[in-house]
Amino acid sequence: MRLNNEDLLRLRNLKQEVLEIPEWNGEVVVRELSISEAATYRQMISENKPLADVIKYACCCTLLEPSMTMDEDLSNVSQSYAQGLERIFNNIPLIGKTKEEREDFIKKQSEISKTPKEELTKEEEEKK
Repeated sequence: MRLNNEDLLRLRNLKQEVLEIPEWNGEVVVRELSISEAATYRQMISENKPLADVIKYACCCTLLEPSMTMDEDLSNVSQSYAQGLERIFNNIPLIGKTKEEREDFIKKQSEISKTPKEELTKEEEEKK
């Protein structure tokens, strides 16, 4: 199939969706990570940065409405706020995927989590 300019524009733009956050009794608008944001995220993981910092970075990048800033202090937040951020963080890999793609991703993740650590590739270990 021959692509046209509209096809390229659709591929170029970051996918967005509305995500329900039951812990917050509402919905937020999120987007997928850009290439450079995903690279920074992977670097943070490989450098063993604190998980709270990784979650804060990823949520700041992906949360569009309402927005979040990097200077937010996550050390003194309510349990429901932290759970909401965790829900957003866990859904980042699923943004813009179809139902079938989501099911396939979840299936692969569950297989990775069942694999003994010594048999995992470095990339699979980071995903786990």
